[in-house]
Amino acid sequence: RRTRKSKISKTGTRKYSNSTNKTRNEAAYIISAKWILPIIPENTLYTNHSLVVNTNGTIADIIPTKNLNKYPAHIPRIRKSDHILMPGLVNAHTHVPMAALRGVADDLPLDAWLEDHIFPIEKEHVSPEFVRDGSKVAMAEMIKSGTTCFNDMYFFGDETAKQVDIAGIRGVIGSTLFTFPTLWAKNDKDYLDKSVELVEKYLDHPRITMTIAPHSPYNVSDQQFKDTLKMVRKYDLPFPIHIHETDKEVIESIKTYGKRPIARLNELGIINDHLTAVHCTQLDDQEIDLLAKNGTSVAHCPESNCKLASGVSPVSKLLERGVNVCLGTDGVAANNDLDMFGEMRAASLISKVVNNNPKNLDAFTVLKMATYNGAKALRMEDKIGSLQVGKQADLISVRLNCLFTAPSYDPLTPLVWSASRKNIEDVWVAGKILMRNGELITVDEEDAVSTLKEWGATIESTSSPAIKIKYVKG
Repeated sequence: RRTRKSKISKTGTRKYSNSTNKTRNEAAYIISAKWILPIIPENTLYTNHSLVVNTNGTIADIIPTKNLNKYPAHIPRIRKSDHILMPGLVNAHTHVPMAALRGVADDLPLDAWLEDHIFPIEKEHVSPEFVRDGSKVAMAEMIKSGTTCFNDMYFFGDETAKQVDIAGIRGVIGSTLFTFPTLWAKNDKDYLDKSVELVEKYLDHPRITMTIAPHSPYNVSDQQFKDTLKMVRKYDLPFPIHIHETDKEVIESIKTYGKRPIARLNELGIINDHLTAVHCTQLDDQEIDLLAKNGTSVAHCPESNCKLASGVSPVSKLLERGVNVCLGTDGVAANNDLDMFGEMRAASLISKVVNNNPKNLDAFTVLKMATYNGAKALRMEDKIGSLQVGKQADLISVRLNCLFTAPSYDPLTPLVWSASRKNIEDVWVAGKILMRNGELITVDEEDAVSTLKEWGATIESTSSPAIKIKYVKG
């Protein structure tokens, strides 16, 4: 059973600290960095510290590098003298198998994008092979982008899980529910049965959590929501739903049910602390208070919402009221990438201009949203999301001493405002190295690119991508 959370003390203003923790045995290797950003304690940055990783993949110690003589000299040392070491990023909402649909339908509103392009293409092409290949590609992109954990919503979750296992990443994989048949399931019972089967299959997996993911209030029935709630409580699962993504969704709900989607879901018991409400661009003050009261998390997907002109989530208000707000990329068909560095920057910029306040969503706030808050939404904050003794060694190194980011007066600001995923050099999950000096270790990058080309040719020859540009053949 996954525990909900453990209380962790907070600090006030940022401090450049030399705090240490107790020495632990069974050290596997030691990473020494110019800076270590633990996220918890808040607004704290360790300078010239080293992080010790246990043989079981957990963090054993965070200690000033000058004190490393307490550890035997034979323990391997990794030196990152121009880098900041920080928790791996948590992508709180995405659809990883859709990698082959990048750019298939752009510059469209959500309803036309979904109903006229995405759903028809998926109806023709979605299969276990489509999910397998898309997931394989997404694993490569996420690791290269510093993402160590993701929250997915799609079909054939077993195929995604297999790629997660190979890549060594961490994933919460949701099986999507609809009221209409798909190639994944033919009716309500089939959707639920297959979802629960996968949940039970992976209950004991150290890095994979299977869950149930009702698509949205307009595509899922009351009974499906009730059945989901029973399973979520039975297995103590996090679960995502697209909620209040557009004003049209809210208007149609009032016409159909006589109430807004969140009011309907609240009556069904769905608005609770297991739920990650995705998008939430159309919220009133009463709904924000309801989310806060019930411990519901919100996954903010700023780039996708901007690209589809869906609206802007009131992130500042949500945070002020105590709602846990995390960040997600959405799928590459809507975004068009899995780059959490882009989401951090977009979230901050949008909040500043919408609220006419340059202090909104500062660098540390969005870094916490992209790490610890995402872990909390997935009910994993006791394991990941911050660099603390006893937690899983899910971490990344980001090079800051380079042309595009130096000088680093306050390393957190270039991390958000200047750095990109190209600055990421190393990625570890549960202490295992997945990328070293920018080179993928567990996924074949060339094979991933080749796979994308093959699916692109297949989809272009059998479907109708929304391509507007006129080609002049040579």
